[in-house]
Amino acid sequence: GDNFAIVDLQSVGVRMPEAGLVQFGIDTFGSRAHPNYPAQFDIFVDSNNDGKPDFVVFNLENGAFGSSGQNVVEVFNLATNKGLIFFFADADLNSGNAILTAPLSALGLTPSTKFTFSVFAIDNYFTGNTTDSIENMTMTLGTPRFALSGPSSFTVPAGGDTTLTVSDPVGGLAASPSQLGFQLLYRDAEASGRRDPSKDEAQAVIVRP
Repeated sequence: GDNFAIVDLQSVGVRMPEAGLVQFGIDTFGSRAHPNYPAQFDIFVDSNNDGKPDFVVFNLENGAFGSSGQNVVEVFNLATNKGLIFFFADADLNSGNAILTAPLSALGLTPSTKFTFSVFAIDNYFTGNTTDSIENMTMTLGTPRFALSGPSSFTVPAGGDTTLTVSDPVGGLAASPSQLGFQLLYRDAEASGRRDPSKDEAQAVIVRP
């Protein structure tokens, strides 16, 4: 009833899930009933590290306000003032998580490109105000500061645990100095029945060398 929303960022992650794609993972304090509102996430990407953003990756409703219920990801070119929608957002009801996927080529990136990005959280339902940000992160997708060794996929039973081995790739500190650890997002954790499922569906694991 306050006619404003505070979108409060908790953690941000970035990865290359497969060749040619980049994913930005966003977790907020508190959950949202629907992915469309009241949160828009703007990811400004400086692909050539000249201090000026070149692209914006952001989520929006597919079509006019309240028309589809679908949440999609657009890449907007700040030089041409043109945008293209490539994927649906990876998001759920009653969740604090959102994963935005984009083609590397649409952002002028390759796995070896060192780039800078900033994430801004916006109240896109009431005020249009930016309510939080995590800025000036530098990453190289193909050379992370920290990496996980072992199988690329594995299953952990309910109530169980597993051990993850962390490695320190050569050149990672210079290539990806903003990586502090790992952001873990769990798609099914909101089924835990807690009042605030966002407490179960994400973890930020800090690595201390």
